[in-house]
Amino acid sequence: MKRIGNWKYVFSRLLGGGTSAIRLSSGLIRIFVPKLDQHPFYDIISVDIFGTLIQRTSDEHYARRMSAFKTVEIAQQRGLTPPCDAIALRAVAEKRIFEKLKRVDGVTEFSNSNIIEEMLKMLGAGDWAVDASHTLARWELQQEIENTRPQPELVHWIRTWKANGKKIIAVSDTRYSAKEILMLFSAHKITEISEIYSSLDFGATKFNGMLFDIVSKREGVSAKNILHIGDNVLSDILSGAQRGLNVRWVRYPTRGLMLPSTHLKEKSDFFDIGYKTLGPLVVGFVRMLFEQAKSDEVNHLLFVSRDGYLPLKVAEILSARSSTGELPTIDYVYLSRRVVASSSVDFLFAKDDPACLNRLLQDIRTLRGGSNLIVRFKNYIGISDEIMFAQTSRLNLYSGTEDELRLLLSDRIAMDTFVSATRQCRDVLFEYLEQEKVFSEDSAFVDIGWRGTIHNTLNMMAVSRSRDFAKAYYLGYWGANENLRDQKNVTGLICDWRRSRNIVEGSAFHCAFLLEAIFRSDEGMVTGFEKNEDDVVVPIKIITGYGRDAEIASEQAKIEIQNGVLKYAEWFAKNHEMISPDVETTRRAAQLQLFKLAFFPTRRERKMGSAFVHSEITDDDWSASLILHPGKGIKGWFAGVRSPWKGGYFRANGGLLAAGMYCLLEAVLAYISIEHKLTLRRWLFRANE
Repeated sequence: MKRIGNWKYVFSRLLGGGTSAIRLSSGLIRIFVPKLDQHPFYDIISVDIFGTLIQRTSDEHYARRMSAFKTVEIAQQRGLTPPCDAIALRAVAEKRIFEKLKRVDGVTEFSNSNIIEEMLKMLGAGDWAVDASHTLARWELQQEIENTRPQPELVHWIRTWKANGKKIIAVSDTRYSAKEILMLFSAHKITEISEIYSSLDFGATKFNGMLFDIVSKREGVSAKNILHIGDNVLSDILSGAQRGLNVRWVRYPTRGLMLPSTHLKEKSDFFDIGYKTLGPLVVGFVRMLFEQAKSDEVNHLLFVSRDGYLPLKVAEILSARSSTGELPTIDYVYLSRRVVASSSVDFLFAKDDPACLNRLLQDIRTLRGGSNLIVRFKNYIGISDEIMFAQTSRLNLYSGTEDELRLLLSDRIAMDTFVSATRQCRDVLFEYLEQEKVFSEDSAFVDIGWRGTIHNTLNMMAVSRSRDFAKAYYLGYWGANENLRDQKNVTGLICDWRRSRNIVEGSAFHCAFLLEAIFRSDEGMVTGFEKNEDDVVVPIKIITGYGRDAEIASEQAKIEIQNGVLKYAEWFAKNHEMISPDVETTRRAAQLQLFKLAFFPTRRERKMGSAFVHSEITDDDWSASLILHPGKGIKGWFAGVRSPWKGGYFRANGGLLAAGMYCLLEAVLAYISIEHKLTLRRWLFRANE
């Protein structure tokens, strides 16, 4: 049971009085002394339950959320009319009970059955609410049992300690009684716990330290002879140390990362990363996607090739297992930045609008591949060599510098020629979108995201041709134009620059190339469309070229990782109901996971990154390893900074110090405008991005 309190209150509790301050200091010193294998020095070993000995495999509040939905369902069966938001109803009930108990005697511990009873009474239930609340509380406990797993390492140690004659107790701030916790332990075959101290039973908590006092008194052991192990810095570590206990902080993977090991036997490191690291991330993204679609009344999700492939496969697994019958239909559409570039407003109006011209220049500068900027522009828009040569010769443009490209884009004759030459591309693109029923208010694109180039272009096409335009849901929406801040039909589910520009919010963007390489399908990039013999518009894909060959070479690594992700999705779908996720918790957990992956990847994760390449839409024969090898000397080392996955490069070739410095730099740059940021990064890293 979480305690969300005022920090002043917390530290006044921890530091109140000279004696308490001394105990806290000595306890904190001892944090680093006890090791899990140094059991002989303590008479009693106390273990926190949730997050330490027992891990929840879904959202932290999964059982209580399920219970809220079940309570509303029972109320409806009894003829009551509950509000739509069952979670909010439970929150109000908890607050009412808390305030009531606080006024009476100051003891604010209450059970799950108390909460459920209050919920039912708020809905108008009669005397039957008491019996129903006990039944539903038992059902909630069963959900807790089914969606938790023991932490294998700690189970191993408590069995070792028990075999050496130590007394093991469990101490927890929880709304479950000791009797209920015993049932949880029994279900998970944990029999080594001698006593269970629940805050519910004693009306005291670890958070205020009183539960630790009760433990010491009832066990007849001095606090200095007790070792308490827990994951919560406030209630387990600081509070325990303040009470004079020896404390040991453990931090195990949480919320969806504690997985059954049966799937991992005889699998590769890449499969393991997909299953344990990326699996929970992608499943969380898809669950948030379904929740957002439901909220927006979207019933048709269009996963965009190629990077939408893995989320699509996960969505298919989760929707197939869903019993709600309320999930949207799923389709796959073939699109790319390259295939929509000639339809963009910036290209069509560059010759007339300086703002459009500057944005188009910015887009070309950020691309890689191509011998110069004019070649990049030609490939990006899809202009033939003959047409481009005629215009560059007319204007005497041969070096392809930024000044020459600006001159080319400002020339009315050249741009009218380019716009005319690409008209057929725009027309057949529109036919494909009509064919796939893309233009609809109840449809939404789903993509890994970033700047929303494809969606913005298609929106303008919809407006110009009097069509409804679809929404867009991205894993990350980042680096967009400031003018798009109020765009309502675009949502970054995990990262969205409009929520915050801090580095954790933007964590997905900083490992964008890695995610793209893992998420994409095994097909080549779409470069255009054509009609087949049945008059159906079909995509044209890149089949050959050095860039495509490099992608194919990394295919086996990608398949292993994707198999791990899909296996996790199957496990999740089998063991969990498709209820609404705790969006904020899911998002925050995903951001922190991505932050570590972006800036401080492990050795295995860096090995994974080295197996992939970044290919570019402007050059079929260009690719670069996500982590480049550094050259000789300082100049060679900085040349490697051009790595698409910079966090992986710094961590691999500069250690934690270099990774930390790069992370700090990006944290500062996050608050600088995108244009100035790219300019500064090119100056710092000597790289055209």
